[in-house]
Order: sequence, then structure tokens, then C-alpha cells
Amino acid sequence: MPIVWREALSLTEPHIDQQHKSIINSLNALEKARHEKDRATIGTLFANLLPYFRKHFKEEEHYFDEIAFPHRDSHRQLHTALLGRCEELQFAYSRASDEGGRMAAVDGLQSFLAEYLVEHVLKEDLKAKPFLKRDGGGASSMMALDERAKEDDERRRARRERDVEYRLPDHLAYLLKRIEFDVPDMPPPVGGFTSFEALCEAAIFRRLDRVLLFFHRRNPELKRELPPFFLGSPQFRAKFHEAQRQLILPLLKDSRQIHLAASSLDLKTLDDENFWTMIEPTLRANIMQWWRLSWASMRPIAVRREEDGRQVWKVKDELKRLREILQPDAPEDYDLPKIGQKELDLFASLLDVDVDWWSKLNLAWTIFVDLYEQEKDPRIFQQAAREGALRDFMLESFNKFPLEWLDFMLLACHYAFPRVTTQFLDNFTRNYENRDNTLPYTMRFLGLIDAKPEIRHREIRAEAEYRRQREELRAELAKIAH
Repeated sequence: MPIVWREALSLTEPHIDQQHKSIINSLNALEKARHEKDRATIGTLFANLLPYFRKHFKEEEHYFDEIAFPHRDSHRQLHTALLGRCEELQFAYSRASDEGGRMAAVDGLQSFLAEYLVEHVLKEDLKAKPFLKRDGGGASSMMALDERAKEDDERRRARRERDVEYRLPDHLAYLLKRIEFDVPDMPPPVGGFTSFEALCEAAIFRRLDRVLLFFHRRNPELKRELPPFFLGSPQFRAKFHEAQRQLILPLLKDSRQIHLAASSLDLKTLDDENFWTMIEPTLRANIMQWWRLSWASMRPIAVRREEDGRQVWKVKDELKRLREILQPDAPEDYDLPKIGQKELDLFASLLDVDVDWWSKLNLAWTIFVDLYEQEKDPRIFQQAAREGALRDFMLESFNKFPLEWLDFMLLACHYAFPRVTTQFLDNFTRNYENRDNTLPYTMRFLGLIDAKPEIRHREIRAEAEYRRQREELRAELAKIAH
């Protein structure tokens, strides 16, 4: 589905904003051309990739020089690295000898452009925003005057919007506003470690948190009646860290292979954020091997009972201890079911030292929000999406993430979007033939709902009230227009 420009991406400098909008248009055009197998358009996009980014970066750097952005030197280094990736992608596409190779290059370009918008524009370019209002002569003064004019225009627009909201009944005003979320952010990187073990532990926790914290976003106005799923709970995150310290990290400390590979590290140059990009590939591979084996070692083992010779599964003490540590202090904190060995598969999937899932998850979420508002809960100022657009995009995007996360991405939508109801969850899971095995935690959640039929009844009444309010809002806006 197309990505929509948001004001959150704006640097409030029209020329640079327009170039960022062009990059969004290119990403949308690439997705469309890929779907339609339009090789001519794809070839044009690849051919224009490097020249366009060179031009954009040059003009952006000149602009940052004009406003004396203090981080402009390090920003240039980021641009150099991004141009290197552009060259690699362009080379990969030009040298592809078959359709599979070309599509792999297209996938790489899509990922690059999407990550560029989230990781570079949102996180790096917008650092310049506080420095835009500068007094002085020349271009800076003109920009300051232009900024004041924009601010005056924004104030006038805000007054107009308040006037409209004021004339609406209180119970309808929310239908004109975008949905707001409480979204946790990652803390700044931490360095200064004096031992490899302490640095590695912090880097592992930080990489895990780049998945866990994604699921902690909440709609503060939405109250669900069942306890939240465990990945979405801050209390679970704290207990999961403690489980690592007691059961997993001691095995890392005993790994001679890892310590040998880490012996040449200069700890003074590393922090818990850059650790994974600075260490050698051999060390990264060794850490991932240790991580997977640590979880695999907890799996139950098959034994035969003495009394009848039947094979049964024996749960190891380490797994029992893991489940004890992760149990919630109170039932309302979160729901943590035991579903075979799937919890071990899930926990193992949360760490990937080669892929940083944070930007990919957040990009998918941005599109979830847009499609939800366009289809399920349309704002007045938005174009409506076709029925099923949200479901179809979720089905498509889920294929790009580890299978073990599908449950929790689906449940995260339920706890954030008022009209992603239990009926939506039930209908969505029917797209999977073996849904009890593929989406076990969602199916357990639906089982808990079935035990409380009053929840579904309340959802049906809420849906009817929502539709009634929409009709009332249309009537109110019609009165205002006349």
C-alpha cells in the first residue's frame, strides 16, 4: 500500500521537504511497478537512484551549512554511507542475469528507501529542526521570516480547527482527530564498559528491546478487558531480562570460542548500539550460534516410563525455572500461556544480530495506522480505503517478519485500534489453514473471549454506536458548511 507523506517528516524547508516527498513517490512507484512487473519503470528508478540522491544530499548539506547545523560533518558521513548503498543496489540490478536476481535487487531497493525514511529522515534529518530559527543576515534571516509566516499560518489554521471542534458536540469531536499512541522510544546508547561480558549483555538487551519496545505502544483512550499479551507488557520485559541474566548469559561467559573472537576488541570505541556493526562477522556468528543453542538446550526430552514403556516428554529444570521467572506478579499484568515449545522458538527469534527490526516494524506500523484510519475509522480529511485493505496489507507484510511474531503484531493492532475487534481477529485468522499452529497465542486469546461472551456483545453495541455517531457527524458538518 502507498506510503503517505506526514507532517512528522517535515523539516519545514519547502525545497528539502519536496525532495523527501519525491523519494516517497519513488518508493510507491517502485512497489506498484514491482506488483505490475513493469520492468521499464523499475529500470528507470534504478538508473535515477544514484544521481537523485547525490543531488539531494548535496543540496541538503548546503542547507545545513547555511543554518550552521552543528552535526553537519557527521551527517555528511551518513550521506557517504548511503551513497555507497545506492551504488551497491544499482550494481546488483545491472548485473542481475535473471528475473530472480532482478527481483532480489528490487527488494533491496524497497528496503533501502523505507529504512531511509524512518532511520535517516525521521531520526537524523529532523535533528536540524531546532536550528532553523536563527537571527542574522542573508539567507538565515529570510528563513526566519519565512518560519514566522508559516507559524502565523499554522496558528490561523489551528484557530479555524478549534472553531469547528467547538461547534461540534463533545462526543463527536474525536472523529475529526487522528489516533494518538503512547510510543516508547529507545534510550540513548551507553558506552564506557570495562569488560566484554558487560558490553555484550548490554548490546543483547538493547537489540532485544528494539523488538520488545515496539509492542509496548498503547492507545491511552482504549481499554481492553483481558490482560495484555506478554510481549506488550513492560513487566514482562523486565522479567525477560532477568531470565537472560540467570539462565542464558552464564552460558556466554563460559564460551571459550566467543571470548577468543572478542580478545582483540577495543572496548573504548564501542557502545551497546554500535557493537553489532563494529565487531567482526565471525564474532557475530558465534554469538548467534550460542544464542540459538542456549534456547534449544531447554527443550523437553523424550523418555520412556518404566511402568509401561510409553514415550513421554520430560521438562528440564531450566525450562521450569524459565517459566517461574516469567510468571506475572499479578494476573492483570499480562497473559503468558504455555503452548508446547513455541515459547522457546519465540524467545530465540527475538534476537537477530544481522537485522535490526526496529525500523521495519515501525514502517509497517505507520502503514497499519494509515490503512486503519482510511478503512475502519476514517478521518473526515482522509480518502477512504477499500474494504479489506488493512487485512490484505497485514497478510502481505507479515511474510516479511519472523513467523513467531505474527500473533503479537495482530494482537498489538487489537490493543491499539478500537475497531480491530475480536471479530476482526477471528476473521483474520481464518486466512491460515492451520491457524491453531500458526497463530497459537491469538487462538488462545479468542478462546478466552469465547468464555466471556459479554465482551463480543459489547463490541457489537460499540460498533452500532460508532456508525450512529458517524451519521450524526455528517449531519453536523453539513450544517456548518451551510
